[in-house]
Amino acid sequence: MKKKIVSTFLVLLLVILLIGVTYAIFTFSQIGITENAITTGAVTMAYTDGDNQITINNAVPITDEVGKLLSDENNLFDFTVNINIVGNATISYEITAEKSASSTMANNGIKLYLQKSKDGTNYDEEVLQPSPYEPINKDDEFGAKAGEMVLDIGTTNKTVRYYYRLRMWVDQDYEESKISKSFTIKVNTYGKSGSYTEKDKNKANSPQLVGDMIPVVYDDASNSWKKSSTKLGEWYDYDHQKWANAVTIKDPSKRIEYKNSAEATPIRMEDINTFMVWIPRYSYTLGNTYGYQIDGSSPPSQLTPGAFDIKFISKYTTEMGSGQYTGGTPKNYFTPSSFCFGDTCDDETTRGDAGNKELSGIWIAKFEMTGTIDDISSIPNQTSLRNETISSFFTKIQSLMNANSGTTNYGFNGTYDTHMIKNTEWGAFVYLAQSKYGKYGNKNYNGANKEVVTNNCSNYITGIGANSLSRQDLSPTTTT
Repeated sequence: MKKKIVSTFLVLLLVILLIGVTYAIFTFSQIGITENAITTGAVTMAYTDGDNQITINNAVPITDEVGKLLSDENNLFDFTVNINIVGNATISYEITAEKSASSTMANNGIKLYLQKSKDGTNYDEEVLQPSPYEPINKDDEFGAKAGEMVLDIGTTNKTVRYYYRLRMWVDQDYEESKISKSFTIKVNTYGKSGSYTEKDKNKANSPQLVGDMIPVVYDDASNSWKKSSTKLGEWYDYDHQKWANAVTIKDPSKRIEYKNSAEATPIRMEDINTFMVWIPRYSYTLGNTYGYQIDGSSPPSQLTPGAFDIKFISKYTTEMGSGQYTGGTPKNYFTPSSFCFGDTCDDETTRGDAGNKELSGIWIAKFEMTGTIDDISSIPNQTSLRNETISSFFTKIQSLMNANSGTTNYGFNGTYDTHMIKNTEWGAFVYLAQSKYGKYGNKNYNGANKEVVTNNCSNYITGIGANSLSRQDLSPTTTT
């Protein structure tokens, strides 16, 4: 991008740690059927656990927070996927849940939650956030049938063993019935040779809320932010340039009030202390030097760059291509190091070090830092926080929002990391904006104005900017 933007933002990286407690909620049906042994040339993929069915019978509705911590062996379904590769080959795999025809509970009455482990001991990688059963509408490229629900997708060119842990519970909002209800799913695995094509282009990783973050959407009719559901299409829809937004609330009592409120509840601006936007994990490549042209955009050139080719990917897919291609077929995809948490992520040769953790996405502050250095916020229509040293920003952002202070002032809990935004993380945001999933793909903008523009307010008010890319002068009134 040809503009240099110097701002202070924060980034929230999620590294979730779960602590086990015991709740007896559902039982296994021991049917002992092994699903889908897949052989493709020199590649063998096998689902190795035989007991692959879970049944819920007349369980008590519980919250997601409780459901995610279920730890009794009768509440967990562990399974392993082994992929053996000989020579130079690549395999893509898909894990699905298949609802039994005998189930009598509604799809939205249950929640599924999937974790992954590298060693079969510490299941600290979240693959699927608590989600209702959402069946696909048609058979997919892996072989899954319409009616199944996709739990995870990935690609590998190495011999690996993946350990999974699945939990299922009755959603807290499910209306209990006097009639006996049940819900049964079977876990299936599928695979194919080569990289996957359809799903990785349109299935962004679900946003992972931390602690008491409140999902929000902007309501044009009332000119206000309102509490949102966490459903695809309602909260976010990247195919239509709708990104997931969330807020934090400083006052603990009001935080609880909003947390327990119904969807569409207005969130008062005076209660909000940070706005955050979710950037899901993706790979990118740039074609023909200046990108490709989307309808309504200027011809790609050095002055008016075109779009990045973006594809959304699983946390367990990392691509290390050159990030450039020529011709009409996108290739050589690269996964930004911003989706890796660790000391050596920025070096391609050390990114795979054991101490690094690949992320499904990151939260970025929606606006520049506001408030004071001892009470940091990120809200619009405020004077940005300036005249501080980089050291002060770094220290305060990290210390005010750590696992202790963050719980008090922002409602965060769990294990996470907050810090000043790095160049690579700012790049992850800008590249996504300069794609069909961001401003560049938005039909409300045309020509060069599809690009990201700078905030040119001479009074340093957050959340405003030039009306057009060509507007370079400072203005106290220009707004977006």
